Amino acid sequence: MFDAKGQSLGRFASLVAVHLRGKMLTNFKFHVTPNVRILIKHIDQLDISEKKLSTHTVNTFSGYPGGLKQPLWQIKFAQNPQKFFMRVVEHMMPKNRLSHSITKQVKFL
Repeated sequence: MFDAKGQSLGRFASLVAVHLRGKMLTNFKFHVTPNVRILIKHIDQLDISEKKLSTHTVNTFSGYPGGLKQPLWQIKFAQNPQKFFMRVVEHMMPKNRLSHSITKQVKFL
């Protein structure tokens, strides 16, 4: 169980990503999904600086002309902190077939 209260966003996300991969286990294999369950509490109390919240954006593109949306981190974090945090963790995971099944092992309290 991880407590996100007062933790920095990047450092906490990288810690969760390493544990999700199973790299702390003695029988780590890069091609096998580890049997790891992660519980995170107080995700809405992450420590993100005001400057980052007001300047960084989340880019999504629909593929159509004029389909680029760039909402601020502040808006996305306020709407759904769990989804925002999982997006950060997913970008830290390797881009392969296992990443989707590995990221499903995170639960929020």
